[in-house]
Amino acid sequence: MLQTRFERRGHEEDLDQAIAHQRETLALFPVDHPDRSTSLNNLATQLSLRFQHQGNDKDLDQAITLHREALALRPVDHPDQSSSLSNLAAELSSRFEYRGNDEDLDQAIALHSQALALFPDGHPDWPKSLNNLAVELSSRFYHQGNDEDLDQGIALHMQALALRPDSNDEDLDQGIALHMQALALCPDGHVDWPKSLYDLANQLSSCFQHRGNIEDFDQSAENLCCAWTLLTQHDPRQLAVHESLAKVYLSFHHSGLDDTGTGEDTDSLNVAMHQLNAAANVVSAGLLPRLRASLRCVRHARQHSHDTELEAYATSMQLLDTYMSTTASVSSRHNIMKNFPSSLAVDAASYAGDHAAALMKKFRGLSSLLAKPAANYPEAIPRVDVEAEETKYRCLVKDWNEAVEDIREIEGFSRFLLPPLFSDLQDAARDGPIIVLIASESSCDAIIIPHRQPPTNIQLPTNFEKLQRLVLAVQKAIDKGAGPTGKQPVLTKALRELWNDVVCPVVEILGGLAQ
Repeated sequence: MLQTRFERRGHEEDLDQAIAHQRETLALFPVDHPDRSTSLNNLATQLSLRFQHQGNDKDLDQAITLHREALALRPVDHPDQSSSLSNLAAELSSRFEYRGNDEDLDQAIALHSQALALFPDGHPDWPKSLNNLAVELSSRFYHQGNDEDLDQGIALHMQALALRPDSNDEDLDQGIALHMQALALCPDGHVDWPKSLYDLANQLSSCFQHRGNIEDFDQSAENLCCAWTLLTQHDPRQLAVHESLAKVYLSFHHSGLDDTGTGEDTDSLNVAMHQLNAAANVVSAGLLPRLRASLRCVRHARQHSHDTELEAYATSMQLLDTYMSTTASVSSRHNIMKNFPSSLAVDAASYAGDHAAALMKKFRGLSSLLAKPAANYPEAIPRVDVEAEETKYRCLVKDWNEAVEDIREIEGFSRFLLPPLFSDLQDAARDGPIIVLIASESSCDAIIIPHRQPPTNIQLPTNFEKLQRLVLAVQKAIDKGAGPTGKQPVLTKALRELWNDVVCPVVEILGGLAQ
């Protein structure tokens, strides 16, 4: 009953209690009890359901352990052996999708093969079993590149397809009608409501791609957005919803209907790229699905020359590094690297370099325009022209600020045109103290910043006007030549004053710090 209430209302506390009660029930059945396998299967199903909604892979691991135990209690002649084989295979497949370990996928295929062998031709579950095995073989082909898996997967799909009637427009309409009926049967708060919305949205998306009816697009996007709002922040299904939204908006972008104004934001490409990036950042979905989502984000950003390309590269490289460092299976790490574009790192570095160079060129150009002196308009110039120039200047300032912010997004340039942080100065002082000179009309000071000690302030025996005169004297002496026939005495005098008033006080304090 608690599980039923969870499915109707979606309260996680009900599912937690249902699992606790099911554990107590299982404890009542000894190993040789005929109902133990059923109790094991029920608990495994509930744990799998919680994993699907909360993304805690410990639940998935335990569900697999329980399914293995249930299968061991169901010998070949047991009527539920095929369902046990399929259940365990499905959970192993889920764990492969979540973590990417080849062993899980290999076991899932072996179990699906065993389940298929139990069904005679014409059995009502035979098409489903054919499809399950074909899907896993296709997955292994894409992951490992074995042609035999591809050939066998195609053959099985063809067998399954032969058992189904041809699809046409009537099938699409009937599919939508059935999904709508399923949605109508889910009351508000039902745990399957997001899934029903998701399934209906995908069917509508297929209709939009097939017919180009803008109403199908609107309804598909609306249902997906509604499904997303019903998911908790820890629900791993968020990734699938984000990816479906991206697919819908990419289809709309490619349809050329962007200019029809279907909403406040008609730039469907930007929405699609935002959704792909969001999919790659659903932490509860697991590293491998996020890694694959990030790669799709890279592909579409590059294909459309979108300004999220640099961010997409950074996300995919970070996820790849994390996945490689946390995956124990050598073969899995090898296969994921094989499936990744071999030039990914080079492409990322190249794009980052080109992007940085373009930004700096843009910044210099805008700075040059802003450096030009403002025009002095005589009274005869119409006010309209003056306002136009002022608007142009404000746009330049806005573009300049945006260019600066973009440059600060580049690694190593976060403090571009900003004063250095004190922590940065301390870190830079690891090879020797940093000396900061501050001159103002009120006082002239030097600050010594050591690597690990507090800073030391020194009030210098000079003033702002004197320092200005010394700077001018040094510049003139250098300009006129400081050789034997030049202004050597002038330069020497200026340097001596700088030593007495600025350098020597600092050196004396440094000597004390070094002791």
